[in-house]
Amino acid sequence: MKRWSYAGLFLAASLGPVLGLLGGSDASASEAADVNVTFYGAADNDPGGSTQISNPSVHDKAGGTGTFDDPITFAAGEGSYQPGTKIYYPALKKYFVMEDSCADCGANHVDLYMGSANDDGIVQCEQASTKPGEQSIVVDPDPDLPVDSTPLYDGSCHAGGSTGETSAKSPAAAKSLTVGVPTTSNGEASNNTQFEKP
Repeated sequence: MKRWSYAGLFLAASLGPVLGLLGGSDASASEAADVNVTFYGAADNDPGGSTQISNPSVHDKAGGTGTFDDPITFAAGEGSYQPGTKIYYPALKKYFVMEDSCADCGANHVDLYMGSANDDGIVQCEQASTKPGEQSIVVDPDPDLPVDSTPLYDGSCHAGGSTGETSAKSPAAAKSLTVGVPTTSNGEASNNTQFEKP
């Protein structure tokens, strides 16, 4: 009897990968996608200055460190991603989770949460870090991808943009950006506004 049990286990282990190729099991669901990537923070959240999110799944408020177990909040247009969907942004080496809505985001757009600061520096960092065109992300990523634990913004911009600091490597980085928090017609801070670099 034990011989058959071991033989059955061996057969199942041998055929598992083959059945996976035929659609018989759940292979990795990771999927690469090219999307527009922008950034937002408490300074330009709705309501302005808050860390409120519309679809809490991992966090009660916007946040995260960027690891698989503690992904950073991201916002997306209605119906684009299910709440709780994780993505990985290779350019920043960070995981994000869909927990907020973005009224200005289309189906091919993610708005990544940069932090809870309410100063002009975070808005400048958001603007400077937003790259033109589509960027590559991974949807439903594996849990063991490389992670950079540096905050995106902690008074200094660590998201690939410059907020006006002088750099010998990049003359463009020396150009100061002056950006105020955008407002709606009733004077409240606007949520998830896209900025263009001057």
